[in-house]
Amino acid sequence: MGQSWSKEAGTDNQPSCLQTSPQSASNVTTQTNKPEIPVEEGTTNPENSSDNINVQEDTGRAGQTEELDKAEKDIAEALKSIHVKDPTTDQKIKEAEYLCQLSDVYLKKGIQSKDGGDFTKAAALCNAALVRARAEDREDIEQTNIQVSQLFLKHVLRIDKVVDNGCADKGKLILMEHREFVEKEMKRIEQEADPYALEDDDPKIREVEMKRAEAIKVLFQVIVEQRKVFITGLIGECIEVMGPPPCEYAVIGLGSQATGMVTPYSDLEFAILVGDETESNINYFHNLTHYLHLKVINLGETILPAMAIKSLNDPQDNWFYDSVTPRGFAFDGAMPHACKTPLGRGKSFQLIHTPNKMITVLNDDLSLHVKEGYHLANILGNVCLITGEQALVDEYTALWAQQLQRTDKNIPELQALTILGEKANERTFDIRVEASLLNVKKDLYRFSTLAIFCLALLNNIQPTTIWATIQELYKKGVINSENAHHLMVMVSISAELRLRVYMKHRGQLENLSTLSSMSNAERVFYLSNSKQLMRYIYTARPLRSFILLYADYRKLEEEEPQSLFDNSSKLQADVYRDFGDYEKARTYREKALKCELSAHGNSTAHRDIAEALRNFGHACGDLNNFKEAAGYHEQALKMWRTIYGQNLNQIPFGKGGGFFHMFDVSLPQARPPAIPPIEEDVPARS
Repeated sequence: MGQSWSKEAGTDNQPSCLQTSPQSASNVTTQTNKPEIPVEEGTTNPENSSDNINVQEDTGRAGQTEELDKAEKDIAEALKSIHVKDPTTDQKIKEAEYLCQLSDVYLKKGIQSKDGGDFTKAAALCNAALVRARAEDREDIEQTNIQVSQLFLKHVLRIDKVVDNGCADKGKLILMEHREFVEKEMKRIEQEADPYALEDDDPKIREVEMKRAEAIKVLFQVIVEQRKVFITGLIGECIEVMGPPPCEYAVIGLGSQATGMVTPYSDLEFAILVGDETESNINYFHNLTHYLHLKVINLGETILPAMAIKSLNDPQDNWFYDSVTPRGFAFDGAMPHACKTPLGRGKSFQLIHTPNKMITVLNDDLSLHVKEGYHLANILGNVCLITGEQALVDEYTALWAQQLQRTDKNIPELQALTILGEKANERTFDIRVEASLLNVKKDLYRFSTLAIFCLALLNNIQPTTIWATIQELYKKGVINSENAHHLMVMVSISAELRLRVYMKHRGQLENLSTLSSMSNAERVFYLSNSKQLMRYIYTARPLRSFILLYADYRKLEEEEPQSLFDNSSKLQADVYRDFGDYEKARTYREKALKCELSAHGNSTAHRDIAEALRNFGHACGDLNNFKEAAGYHEQALKMWRTIYGQNLNQIPFGKGGGFFHMFDVSLPQARPPAIPPIEEDVPARS
């Protein structure tokens, strides 16, 4: 049998995670020189061990590094030559061989560098190989993964202790129990509170809607607490091995943990507050984070791109797609736009600080990182305690509140405008649920969270959990009780839909199948009734319009939206058209036209009637009834000329080309945007 990158076959101290055949290994081993760096299995103190790596000269160390770098490059190139997005069983086995070889390289790098990050990469590669390998090879891989943890303790923590092999299995069991609990609760909630089984005009619908929203809120609060206990347990295991912390500390949750929207499959975003920021203290918590990361990786739900291994997923050559490793509970990714862990973007941007220093990081972020798409201020402004000293969290939040009051800049407004203006959020704020591939996180869940937080920031309210933020908007008079109800329902639906998708796929499967009609929404979102998705849109659409207008003008004649609920025929027609259900879209376009004619009179030339005529023409064109479509376009054109004269460029269609944009915000006529002229001879669909 051949082997991957180890010193020699058959020795007791070799860490090779998979014994590959000579044929499978030859593609790599013939191209590279095997690095002659021994790896010990023992647990003796490395300072007293005769087996320790003996590198007396810097030139020798550099040579070994170059050799390992070359080995990594060659193995990665071999892996790239066979890699596909959705591999077959045979392709997975082949990938496993190369991933094991890469794991061995990173293990040797870690022994040489004493860098915990190299060991975590080795473990992630081992776990990725494990889910791809043949059944008969998995025991060897598991044993090598145990050695990775053992050697991490020896070379990074300098601790002589045997790794407890049962910790990962215990953690997997706890996660499974938490997820089973959530599944049972979701079934119970649907049985006890189902507003979507009622008619739209049923007087009980509001009461049942709120009952379901409150039940979803309570469920997410339980999930947050379960995660806190679970993470605290993992950290406790690390501290038991490492020894007590050298100073007071607080592990603070960020992102969905702090907003109260975390799921059993969500990433772990966190930072660490310390009472005394000395070099030795920071080093302790830096190593603690690596050790925690190692434990989380060994739960088996960390995809390789999240590790930012340059030979696989460099920003300039991001080619490795991991569709095989389950994507669930894991550290926030190490990609440049993520990195929301104590390790940050490296030692110069790590998130292990005293409360006062962390506030400095926040201030620097507002001026330095806003342009880079790495918005720590939006994350670090909202935190919660996971474990440690609540007093440190209280000190931190008090300092941030003081900073917001003393600055001459409107920081909350700057945060909101940054979110709204970021290119990555354009799709999020478009609110289209199209007949195409959906991203449940960006298209549904993320909008509701960002929209409510932006509304809060624009009104100088610092967000906390999303549920508490809605109540604060109501208490401060930003929204009335009716709109508070609509926001609670919208948020609970987006949270529930995301949770349903994750639970069904047992992981963070963001992209969903193509939707060909609204009826397919039940299959794609695992709903009992597609009315739930429509109910989400009834509030998301008017909320989006109001926020963008508010951000544009800061002060409106009516600062509070009249109603964050719109189930009009026009909106329903828009949605059905985006789903590709053109028959239903035509039905609701016709209803919308009749409503406008009834409101303004059949013989009145009114812009709303002209818009309805044009939209009905589009609906006819979508069904290939071009002659009928042309007739309605001609009527619309005639009415616009009656209202605006021959210069149709004066028509205030709104942003994005007006009626051609299905989700535009109609701006006041006092500031009409420039739009392209309407061609008279284009009656077909937009």
